Amino acid sequence: MEPQIGEEPPPSGGQADSRLKSKKPPSLVIAIPPREDT
Repeated sequence: MEPQIGEEPPPSGGQADSRLKSKKPPSLVIAIPPREDT
């Protein structure tokens, strides 16, 4: 559902995701959000 991975943080975890994306590449970011997002 995220057309731009690594561009804008998802509306679900905007703040939490923003931090992870800052230090982690898009590859890991995609695998992290789903965990706490669900």
